[in-house]
Amino acid sequence: DHLAQRLTQDAYRPRALFGRFNISVLATTDDPCDDLSAHAALVADPTWPGRVIPTFRPDRYLEASEPGWPAAVTRLGEVSGVDTATYAGWVEAMEVRRRYFIACGARSADHAHTDAGTAPLQTSEVDRIYRAARDGTATPPEAVALRRHMLLEMARMSTEDGLTMTLH
Repeated sequence: DHLAQRLTQDAYRPRALFGRFNISVLATTDDPCDDLSAHAALVADPTWPGRVIPTFRPDRYLEASEPGWPAAVTRLGEVSGVDTATYAGWVEAMEVRRRYFIACGARSADHAHTDAGTAPLQTSEVDRIYRAARDGTATPPEAVALRRHMLLEMARMSTEDGLTMTLH
C-alpha cells in the first residue's frame, strides 16, 4: 500500500525518477516483433531529456516446446517480411529484426533460457527439427537441440552485427 501510494505522487513518476537518479541510459527488453513505437515517441519528444534504448529479447522464438511457438514464429515472419516456413527463413527474419532494433538504438540481445548450452546441428537435421517444431511434432529433446543450435546462431549474429549477447 505504501508503494502504491508513492507511485501516485509526481515525485515518483518515471520522468521524475529518471532525473532524480541521474540515469544516463535506460535499456528496456523488447520482443523482436515490437514496433518500438514507444522508443520513437521518446526520441521525438522534446521534453524528454533521457535516453531509452531497446534490447532484443528473442527467448520466445527459441523455445520450440512452448505453447504458441509456431504462431509466434509466423508473426515474426509477418513483421520481418520474411517467410519463416523454413529454418533459413527463421534465421533471416531474426537478422532483419536485429537490424531494425540496431537502427532504433539497441546495443544488446538478452537471453534467459533454462540452460545456455550450445550444440551445432547439421543443416539437414536442423531443417528437419525446425519443420517438426513448426508442425508441433518436435519431441522435447529435439526442441532443446533446436534451441541450443539457435543460441549458436544468435552468437554468430552478435559477432556480425555487434549486439552484445547477454545470457542469464
